[in-house]
Amino acid sequence: MTDLIGYLLDALSDEERRQVEAELAHRPELREELRQLREKLLPSMAIDDAIAPPSDLADRTIRAARDPVATLGALSSWGTSGSWRLVDVALVGGMLLVVGCLLLPALASMRGDEGRLTCARHLQQIGVAIESYHAIEGGQLPALATDGPLNHAGVLAMLLQARELIPDVRLLVCPMADSAVIYVPRVAEYLATPTDSLLRHLQAREMGGSYGYTLGYVDERGHHAPALGDSYAALVSDRPARRDESVASSISPNHFAMGQNILFADGHVGWLTEARLGKDELFRNDEGEVAAGQGPRDNAIGTSESVPFPQAK
Repeated sequence: MTDLIGYLLDALSDEERRQVEAELAHRPELREELRQLREKLLPSMAIDDAIAPPSDLADRTIRAARDPVATLGALSSWGTSGSWRLVDVALVGGMLLVVGCLLLPALASMRGDEGRLTCARHLQQIGVAIESYHAIEGGQLPALATDGPLNHAGVLAMLLQARELIPDVRLLVCPMADSAVIYVPRVAEYLATPTDSLLRHLQAREMGGSYGYTLGYVDERGHHAPALGDSYAALVSDRPARRDESVASSISPNHFAMGQNILFADGHVGWLTEARLGKDELFRNDEGEVAAGQGPRDNAIGTSESVPFPQAK
């Protein structure tokens, strides 16, 4: 029996192949049988314009698997050769999307951590300036007046600057604040500005930078700044939200409202994810007001323009 299947699949030796071809030349019925077998077993052979895979496809696939980085780098050459296809664009776009999804949260987290640490260093340097003021003034801290032009929280920053204890006013700006506007006037300039003018309002608002400052406390002897060395009393922190800002949280708007750095009266800086010190609110006194506390353990941080006795305005 003639091995037509072996002949179709090119599985015969040279001698066997010559024998089959000789029989095909003399037997029409055998040629018809071969044609039927070809159509049933190998239908793709009837397609004359079939596209053959590239001869180096296997080698290229192996190289890509061994060195994916080099393969990605080769993508840039596709566009110059004019061989970009829709599938190529989709592949590159998908890869970039995956890389972006992986990297963007990490980059945002790194930026937030770096900004928080820089902010803490700024507060530490402000703490050094306050300690220096304390030494220069014979044990006194910059205290707010109970009334008059020097009775708002940001005066602390202006007094430190007046003693040249703040080497760079940019220390008064948190890198994670939504605004870097700051203007610290000289004391004489500030006092000479008309009380009801827009400039006076802006000076009071901006002299403290992006930080908030203690409003002190009152007792039977009067109004006082927190005692230096108190590890519980807050002196300076990331500023609270202002009344004209639509902020749902009580947390500082700095640092994307995720928390605030606080400079304590003993010189250390801490990070709080809530605007509370234990049971006490950081930005309000025990009566729930942005005002001076009602004792040494009651302290509130106010924005630069906040005053310790708002009811007296």
